[in-house]
Amino acid sequence: MGKGSSDGAQNAPTPVRLDCDKLAGIALPSSEPFILPEQIIEGTHRPRGEVLYQGKELIIEIFEDDAASYTISDPYPMDEYVLVMSGKLVLTDSRGKDHEYLPGDSLIVPKGFTGVWKMVGKFRELIALERNAYDKVFGAEESAEIAEEVTDTSDSEIMGEDAIGGTKDALPIRLDPDKLAGIALTPEEPFIFPDQILEGSHSPRGDTLYLGRDLVMKIYEDDAASYAISDPFPCDEFVLVMDGKLTLTDSQGEEHEYFQGDALIVPNSFTGIWKMTGNYRELIAIDRGTEDGLFGSNTSAEDRKNAETHKLKAFISSDPRAGRAH
Repeated sequence: MGKGSSDGAQNAPTPVRLDCDKLAGIALPSSEPFILPEQIIEGTHRPRGEVLYQGKELIIEIFEDDAASYTISDPYPMDEYVLVMSGKLVLTDSRGKDHEYLPGDSLIVPKGFTGVWKMVGKFRELIALERNAYDKVFGAEESAEIAEEVTDTSDSEIMGEDAIGGTKDALPIRLDPDKLAGIALTPEEPFIFPDQILEGSHSPRGDTLYLGRDLVMKIYEDDAASYAISDPFPCDEFVLVMDGKLTLTDSQGEEHEYFQGDALIVPNSFTGIWKMTGNYRELIAIDRGTEDGLFGSNTSAEDRKNAETHKLKAFISSDPRAGRAH
């Protein structure tokens, strides 16, 4: 597990830094093979890995395996965010198209995906999953019920260069590299009022990169600023720092610093100070149920964005020094 409150059960949740040694593949424990021999097309299957965070809403894992390829015949049972850490991943979709991902690439393996999964070299990945979907898959007694659930992707809205046509294609989705690099991000309406900013300025930019059945992926950027989070943070939020520096001061006064490339969890119910240094940018993952609960479901992208802004303002305006949730 990373440092900090990892289950949301403590009275004063603190940020959770994902274990840097584990992310680097150091001392990963062996795990039980889960690919049947008849599914393996080539190579060997010798998995290693560990759960780095298990919260009320998100599961974060590190996974490593030898070079191998295997068939995914049953529809993929959940949305899975993947950050390639080492080696190369090639996903061949049901249409026969190859999608290649190298270290540093971010992608979604969407619920319902079928095809071929190929790992080249010493493959290692960081994974983010929605907790309820995870529990359904690994706690379900009837695989037929799972298969029935994952075939319905009608309320997914996919955004990425590999997204083709309708949402039922269940194709791998590369998160937009330009957006991840901060290119042409959409200006957002400010949700922190001037008298609530402790220091700096507030000029938010960002976009939703993936809106799926289980996960929502967003890119967020802002100027250097700090402000208080007085109301408990409303969700588990996975954060990958893309640029700048993030300093979170928890309710006990302890500072937690994160730099470009660091991965962390801001846990549900966190309170404290949020400080961004430099041209700060982050990739965010939250669960879809939280997104719908905060901002409403079954809305257009524009209406959802407007609802998000109004909800954020309502959240922070309840206390004159309150802060941020997105």
